[in-house]
Amino acid sequence: MKRWPDHQYDISHTEPQGMEQLGPWKTWYISMHKKMSTEIFIHLWEVEKQLEKSGFLEIRVYKYAIDIVLRDFKVGFGDICLLFFRRKLHVVLNLIGLHYSFFYLQVSAEDLRNALSSCQVLDRELLVEWVLKVSINGRLCMPEERYSLVLSLAEITDGEEAILYFLQSDRSGHVKSIRMASSSDVLAA
Repeated sequence: MKRWPDHQYDISHTEPQGMEQLGPWKTWYISMHKKMSTEIFIHLWEVEKQLEKSGFLEIRVYKYAIDIVLRDFKVGFGDICLLFFRRKLHVVLNLIGLHYSFFYLQVSAEDLRNALSSCQVLDRELLVEWVLKVSINGRLCMPEERYSLVLSLAEITDGEEAILYFLQSDRSGHVKSIRMASSSDVLAA
């Protein structure tokens, strides 16, 4: 009962077709898991929409996915593995699951690496781009500075987690924009 403390199990409900042999508790557990995953992905619609439209995800939408969706649903590491560490998902969604697991669930880099490897997404690469704002200091005007970094999920779990700290921090005074994409999508274009 700890997984969904706000829901009470009702043994009188009818079993969905094909699940009768599992028993009432297991059927209820599976239906609650499906309900939770559906609700999460309804909220992540904006993330998917932006990725389909532009191929990139802006940092505000990335943070929305982590702060609002995952933290509000109190998603556990097992759910992250099932829902976010899938090869058919965009690599940025894989990164969202990795980021949430690292900061909010405090899963070790080694455990993350093992989970990503077993889900066959460890080798996926992404592109992170950011633009530093124009700075004006007296008469000196420094132009915008653009940076980009291509790295794999494996590199992030092998000591390159600094990018997660960069994405987590609020650098609104210095950074104009941050966006992420699949490196294969960008390089193919």
